[in-house]
Amino acid sequence: MITFGQKAKFASLVARQATISARICTGTTWELSANLVLDRSERQLGRSLRQVLMAIPSKIFPNKPLFHTIDRLWRSQNGTTFTFLPENEEEARFFIAGLIPFISATESPCFLKLLIEEAKARHAHSRWDPATRQVFSAKEAELEELLAEDNETNKSDEPTLVQQSTHVEVNVPNISYVKNNPILHKDNDSVSTFQTHSTLL
Repeated sequence: MITFGQKAKFASLVARQATISARICTGTTWELSANLVLDRSERQLGRSLRQVLMAIPSKIFPNKPLFHTIDRLWRSQNGTTFTFLPENEEEARFFIAGLIPFISATESPCFLKLLIEEAKARHAHSRWDPATRQVFSAKEAELEELLAEDNETNKSDEPTLVQQSTHVEVNVPNISYVKNNPILHKDNDSVSTFQTHSTLL
């Protein structure tokens, strides 16, 4: 670079990259059989797993990808590192943890052959919820179905799934103190104990 203008642009680029690197977050998975399979294009779909994952949109930044980069972990055969902005951290970690259920529910089964068998066995009973974009177990799904069925026989004012806990208010009587002794210690019967304006006998 010889011209002053190009040198200024280069310095600006370096500064921007340094800013991104300083605040970028990372998450790693070892569920891929080999991290090189990320770029293997599937004949039926005409796209790779990397393209599928990089196409996941961010809820925080509409029309922007959730992940910043997806690359192989240094000196690892199957470790894959995802990078993302701090604002996308919670959502990104949901996708990394639920990678297999997400692919099973939304993508072609051909991508599952790129993942290790141990990971697929571990997620055999996991499900992906596209509404919350989270992974949940089959037992959680069964419990939710039972609660939904219970709504049909529920006699309360609110459905079971959204029923709020009942607030119980307890009113304690205001007991006057005379000479550091409460009146109820001087009472001869139990009725005047609950009277707030009793007089000392």
